[in-house]
Formats: sequence, structure tokens, C-alpha cells
Amino acid sequence: MKLLATLTSGVEKKGPDSDNTLRPRTAVRIVLFNDRKQIALLRSSKGNHLKLPGGGVENGESLMQALHREVSEEVGFTCEIMVEVGYIHEYRWDEKLDQISYCYIGHILRDLGQRALTDEEIRHGHDLDWLTPDEAITQMESFKSDDLTHVIMTNRDKLFISTSQTLISV
Repeated sequence: MKLLATLTSGVEKKGPDSDNTLRPRTAVRIVLFNDRKQIALLRSSKGNHLKLPGGGVENGESLMQALHREVSEEVGFTCEIMVEVGYIHEYRWDEKLDQISYCYIGHILRDLGQRALTDEEIRHGHDLDWLTPDEAITQMESFKSDDLTHVIMTNRDKLFISTSQTLISV
């Protein structure tokens, strides 16, 4: 899979007493299309930002297993994975996180009838939206925040969406 970008948020601390140990994390994301050529996005009512469905790969899971689990939990559908988009390496110094996010393009198959959000996702008010890729990018570009985590997530997901548009005809 191709490296699309390296993103950094926060500042690496310098000096002999600085702890620059970053926690490694592998994550998956999906640009998930419905039959109307719209993509699934989670809208956080708490931070008013959009993000692609996805999350961390759990111990013992493959990337594909994690992706199917995340789609089931966050979107409430089963899906078919069609194309690899690429990956983005994220250095989040403010969170002490070294994350690699792998992204795929998929299409919904079957409605499971409900989502299974985590307590944190419920606290953040993650609502499911369906937008065209262009609408999603436009809304993401208008997003303004001082929260470095939301900024890096928005930049990551905009890049995944725009790259997906070059890989398939929408």
C-alpha cells in the first residue's frame, strides 16, 4: 500500500528530561459508498467535525477484520472492500501517539439494522451522515478548530476522500 502523507500535530519536546515515547497504533478507515454515490461520515455534535468510519486494529485482528468490525459498529452495515486507497502516518506529539491509518474504498451490502457505538463515540455524539465526496470535502474545508486532534483527523480524512476520487469514478 502506498504512503500518501505524513502528518504531525503538536511539538516534539527537546531536552534530557523529555519523554518522546510515542504509543504505536494501527488504524483502518473506509470511504464507504452507498448506491446513491454518497459516502458514510460520522459527524461529531460535540466538536462539529466529520470523520470517516474506522478505528484501531485490536490485538489479533487483521486489517480487513478490523475494517469490517468498524463498519458494522459505526455505520451498521456489512460491506464489500473494493480498492486500497493508501496509508497516512500520523505523529501526534500532543497525544504521544504514532499512528498509521490504512484506508480502503468499499460499498455497503446489507443493513444490520443498528449501530454499536462505543461509550466514547456516544459521548461525542457521532451521528451518521451520507454526503457526496465533494460535499464532504467542502464541509471539512470549512471546519475550524484549535483542537489539534480534530485538525489532523480532518486533514487525514480529506486526503483519503480526495485520493479515493482519483481511484474510482464517482
